[in-house]
Amino acid sequence: MNKTNKKSNDKKWYETVENLNNPVLLTGLAKKIVFEGDKVNKVCFEVASKTQNNKIRRAWITLIDFEKCLEVGKVYDITATIVSNSHNDRMTLEFILEECCEL
Repeated sequence: MNKTNKKSNDKKWYETVENLNNPVLLTGLAKKIVFEGDKVNKVCFEVASKTQNNKIRRAWITLIDFEKCLEVGKVYDITATIVSNSHNDRMTLEFILEECCEL
């Protein structure tokens, strides 16, 4: 089979997609505030899920809370958007809080 080096369409894949919001739905505990500022809080948010062996595994994510609506020690259902952040040559994933509902 011959390979051809045809230049593909100049458009990036994401330019052809109509909706790029990609919301993430999570339930978890607002564990602690890791950064508190005048315009934004960054909150350590603990989420849990079950493994294939029916054990609990936990993960901690950083939520960017522009509305400052999360309270430490409370459990929430949230909708968030995944973003990447580069600081000191380290790439991290963070989540921007879009909506929250205390449970």
